[in-house]
Amino acid sequence: MIEKLKSLLNTVNREIKICGHKNIDADSLLSVLLLRDLFTFLGASCRAVVPDPIVEEQPIMTASELSIDLDELKGCISENDPVFLVD
Repeated sequence: MIEKLKSLLNTVNREIKICGHKNIDADSLLSVLLLRDLFTFLGASCRAVVPDPIVEEQPIMTASELSIDLDELKGCISENDPVFLVD
């Protein structure tokens, strides 16, 4: 299964943006970061992106406890970007 995923990721010739759902919560945020790490491990060019402002306290507190820089994750997704959405 991992080899299939690696093969599929290698067909994408641009940076893949990985993001969670709107009003991202802590589990979606952590899923984004874990998937980014997996994709990077498999050799894909990717970036974790949080395109919307984080309004809930839960992901902010989780990020703080885990020393995650939320400002580093701010970004936008354009129409032509390859995107992987996690929930």
